[in-house]
Amino acid sequence: MKIIFLLICYLCGSLPITELLAKRDGVDLREVGTGKVGPGNLWQTTGAVNGILGGLADLSKGALPALFARTLGFNNKMSSMSAVAGVVGQMWPAFRRFNGGQGNSAALGLALALSPRA
Repeated sequence: MKIIFLLICYLCGSLPITELLAKRDGVDLREVGTGKVGPGNLWQTTGAVNGILGGLADLSKGALPALFARTLGFNNKMSSMSAVAGVVGQMWPAFRRFNGGQGNSAALGLALALSPRA
């Protein structure tokens, strides 16, 4: 059960949400701006709304797995591992041939979910 949950967290972290938001507006992030698929390039090429949505989506890739793990009753170790799986999915996404982003937003989400006071 735990390994399946970690795999699901990884796959959710692998979702190319910023690319999907850009494609909705007819933009290929790899061919415009900086060529990166992060929320900064999304903001510059498609506008602030998409940039904010993309940033929040990337942030959630680290935060939501930890929060879901706690909701399902997993211990702190499993919650941490699931958040790391989401960050790993952001950095090495299966849906982009393991070529992803830096994971900064997802790591910030991980930190906020695991230690909100910090």
